[in-house]
Amino acid sequence: MNEKDRSNDKRKDSRKSREELLYHVLVERAMEPFARYKVICSQGEGCDVEFMDINPAYERVMGVKKEDVVGKRFRDVWPNAEDCWMDIIVQTIKTGKSVRHEAWSKDTGRYLEAVAFPLFSDEVAVLFLDRTNWKKAELELKEKERVLLEYRQNLRELATKLSLAEADTRRKIAVRIHDRIGYALIDILNRLRTLGEGNLDELEDIKAAVEGLLEESRNLTFETASPLLYEVGLDAAIEELAEKLLRDNGIDFSFQVSQGNYDVDERICILLYEMTRELLVNVIKHAEASFVDIRVHRTSEKIMIIVEDNGRGFPLNL
Repeated sequence: MNEKDRSNDKRKDSRKSREELLYHVLVERAMEPFARYKVICSQGEGCDVEFMDINPAYERVMGVKKEDVVGKRFRDVWPNAEDCWMDIIVQTIKTGKSVRHEAWSKDTGRYLEAVAFPLFSDEVAVLFLDRTNWKKAELELKEKERVLLEYRQNLRELATKLSLAEADTRRKIAVRIHDRIGYALIDILNRLRTLGEGNLDELEDIKAAVEGLLEESRNLTFETASPLLYEVGLDAAIEELAEKLLRDNGIDFSFQVSQGNYDVDERICILLYEMTRELLVNVIKHAEASFVDIRVHRTSEKIMIIVEDNGRGFPLNL
């Protein structure tokens, strides 16, 4: 060997020593667990994994000693570990590419993210990142989101129950107005009509007053709860609602009902009726419309009420 060859060998040895020193410095001082493995594959028998090196962070986090690990097979060190931790090492060798995986480790009680990357044709290095606090925070956030959604659902159900209870109360009031006040006024009016003609002017005043009370009781009954909604059905009640609200405010309307056969629960009818009332009131108050198109669309699975008007609508920039 000549002097030039010896010089090249020294440089190679020096470079190798520096690389080994750099590797050990980086691995030893790394704050995260690091392990180096050798993959041993036998034809027809699959692959096994052997520990080549671990750093102090691996010892601390995983709870093992380097002298008890290096040179041993993976399953000898971790007999009850999840398959995924060995699988990513073998997969890295087979694909020649880095593999990332995260999961709970029952042996360590931590949620770990592992990044495996090939070193040589049969060697793999794996860097482990402790994501336990992050995962717990994520699970807590999901639980809070679940609870929030549950609260929202409960609030919606409560709002529906309140609306139905309100509608039921108004219905009872309407029935009382109709049965007691209405019939009483009709009886008074009939009795007045049978009186003599002693004071026709006074009788006419009384009849006019009673007729006014009858009309007012009818209006109050309608505003409180539509009798048609319970006696005839949703379609007739909505048409009556439009007739009363829109016609009295000088707004024309059209009303159409599809021929679907969807059978609507009475509670749903009440809610749809109240929603339609709110829509028509908003049209009267805000839309400055002269015409409203109302459609009750039924299919075999659902019901939909469409209210469209020719009013001014909303600004596009809202």
